[in-house]
Amino acid sequence: MSNTEKKATKGMIKFVLTIFVVAMILALAYLAFFTPGHYGGGSLSPRTLASAANANQNIAEELDDPDLLSGVVDAPPGLAMEMADLIRFKTSTLTAIGLQRNGVWGEETASQKIEHLGLMFGALAASPSGSPTRS
Repeated sequence: MSNTEKKATKGMIKFVLTIFVVAMILALAYLAFFTPGHYGGGSLSPRTLASAANANQNIAEELDDPDLLSGVVDAPPGLAMEMADLIRFKTSTLTAIGLQRNGVWGEETASQKIEHLGLMFGALAASPSGSPTRS
């Protein structure tokens, strides 16, 4: 191997290592500053959801107008647990072993999805005649 080939080889190795280091720095910066989601499992835990449900129930008890309360029906415990599991799954940074997910929900997205699913389940539970149902 000639002296020129040795210099070229060292230069190529130096170039590749430089590119690698720059790529690692960019990857770490992306992970630290631009990755969506909440580290630590998200802020919408089942405990948070339960306290929000209790707060809604307390507000409902304080209202004087019965027309405003006529359509309020609490979700069955099974559905509430399914919603809590869905929110935990979609907001957690990592999924459980064996599960896959496409995307992570932030706090605002999770809040919006809870509202939209609540409207959909409320519409499905509504009486066809329009009168409020009680369960």
